[in-house]
Amino acid sequence: MNQILHIFAKDVRRFWPEILISLGITAAFVWAYPVNWASVSRINFSYADTRRLEIVANVLTGLVPASWWLLITRVIHAESLVGDRQFWITRPYEWPKLLAAKALFIAAFIYLPFTVAQWALLIQAGFPPFNYLPGLLFNLLFATATVVVPLVAISAVTRNFVRMTLTLLAILLGIVAVAILSDFAESSPVGTPYGDVYSFPLVLIVGISAVVLQYARRKVWLTRALIASALVCIAIAAIVLPTQGMVDAAFPPPAGLPDINLHLSLDQEERKVSVSNSEKKNQVDVGIPLIAEGVPPQHMVEINDVKASIDGPGGLHWTSPWHIVYNRRFMLGAWTSTVEFTMPKRIYEQFGSAPVTLKLTLATTETRAGKATRMPLSSQAFSVPDFGVCPANAYWATSAVSPEMTCRVAFNQPRLTYVTASESTEPCKIALAQPQQTETVGTWVGSLDPGLAEFGITSVWTTSVNLAGEVSYPNRRHHVCPDASLTFTQYELVRRTQSDMTIPTITLPKLKTAAETILLRE
Repeated sequence: MNQILHIFAKDVRRFWPEILISLGITAAFVWAYPVNWASVSRINFSYADTRRLEIVANVLTGLVPASWWLLITRVIHAESLVGDRQFWITRPYEWPKLLAAKALFIAAFIYLPFTVAQWALLIQAGFPPFNYLPGLLFNLLFATATVVVPLVAISAVTRNFVRMTLTLLAILLGIVAVAILSDFAESSPVGTPYGDVYSFPLVLIVGISAVVLQYARRKVWLTRALIASALVCIAIAAIVLPTQGMVDAAFPPPAGLPDINLHLSLDQEERKVSVSNSEKKNQVDVGIPLIAEGVPPQHMVEINDVKASIDGPGGLHWTSPWHIVYNRRFMLGAWTSTVEFTMPKRIYEQFGSAPVTLKLTLATTETRAGKATRMPLSSQAFSVPDFGVCPANAYWATSAVSPEMTCRVAFNQPRLTYVTASESTEPCKIALAQPQQTETVGTWVGSLDPGLAEFGITSVWTTSVNLAGEVSYPNRRHHVCPDASLTFTQYELVRRTQSDMTIPTITLPKLKTAAETILLRE
């Protein structure tokens, strides 16, 4: 134990400037970041000053992990593990104690300040910190897997700060290259309710193993090979792993269960099938207008992904991969919407103008309403149980065209919630004096699978509640008056499954040429 404390004290004396820089950046971040919530008024800032402070806060958010990079690299390189001429080898240093001293240094000057910063932000945001210990611990685990362990492992197999920086830069460039290759390998992005459950455990296990191996044996090429093999496995998985199969696993076929509570039919009156050139080269986007109905009361059905199959004359057949669908949520009543998929232009042109049979396979999520909380609008910030802390935004008080507010949430976006309010077509002064007929407007916020935490330097996230975002009233102004109240209804998962829709006879429109598209826009 004496040797561990001796090495720790030596590192503190040697690297006190780097320690002060890191602590100063973290403290400045805690002071500046709450300006993003637009409700912490410690000082009366002007709009211009607030914007400048927001920029400073965002810069400090990036500087916090950068200060970790500096601190970890310097303290690991103090006793270099590369080569066989290090001074510490001639001293009575035991590698377990040396490793323990480095771990103690990182815990004292990275983990402890980071935990205090997250704790302080929770208090400033109005959250009881002890209620969010699981999220805090989970966020620390994310920080360990994504930042701390990789930096320690790379520092352990590099000779100096310059080599460390160049290696880190090469890895970042490799990540960019893998992202580009995976985009080309996957014909279309897909949406699943599950994140990457393989990369983080692999990085954590391989990173810790590499650090222990290097301290115990100092076989630098062996350790580098271990790290490189892990990076190659992650890259191959990102490029080759069939994400299309993830949709089938997350949304299994009904298997004898009743069909999902959603009936879709082609909207032939309001809109026609649309086709346009895709952003991807030699691809076209096909939009199918639909009418959705049949969702029972207190339920919501969401289309997450769509897969199209087209059969034409002469045995011509084409099937698309899964395509992600954004913001297609349906409740009680009849809804008009459009689902889109992408297909190669040459195949689309082969079908021509002859009638075809179109089959849509939909990956759908059915939910039902759960706990509902009604909160009156207030001039002060108000806490919504199991959701977050919502401030009284100036937009509410002044009856703006787009009533919205920015709520604060801890560690992650809230569970999927439908926020509703009664709105008046008249200005609030008139509506209060002469009660008018009101209608309910609402918006969706959050995620059905938020998890314990989403990795971030901050422990407090923001989410926008915009009641004008998903409704459209031509020539009308929205007024959510100060006497109104908000209802926060959380939705629970019923099931995820696939459902089919077949359109037996449909004609695909002719794809316009570039000249015709320009003429149409003019």
